[in-house]
Amino acid sequence: MGDAPSAAAMRIFVLGLAVLVLDACQFFERETHPDEFAGIGVELELPAGTKHPTIRQAFSGGPAHAAGLKPGDAILAAGGVSTESKSIMDVVQLLRGRPETEVVLDIRAADGSIRKVTVRRRIFTRTESGESGYNVRGK
Repeated sequence: MGDAPSAAAMRIFVLGLAVLVLDACQFFERETHPDEFAGIGVELELPAGTKHPTIRQAFSGGPAHAAGLKPGDAILAAGGVSTESKSIMDVVQLLRGRPETEVVLDIRAADGSIRKVTVRRRIFTRTESGESGYNVRGK
């Protein structure tokens, strides 16, 4: 076999790898927590053993909250597209869109009832205060 890499070469390799990991983490942070986005103002979760995302939080003052969406409500479809077995990020993309446009959601409440809810997207900006970390614009 060949010679083992030098200590200096290994340090350069490790530093390069660390930069790649840091870049990936920063990209993920920008994609999952952007400074500004247009959406309905919810935080989602996918509880174990379920096929549809559930609302963990509807941001106070946001359009989802105003439409009566509550923690525990499952989003069965968004814009006519089923959310069954979709990733959280795929569902987030269905919920986001141009400001002032509407998205129709099929919602299953905690009591099992199913209803359609129309929610108008608003612009949210990142903030250091507030329960969600975002403020809604365009109320």
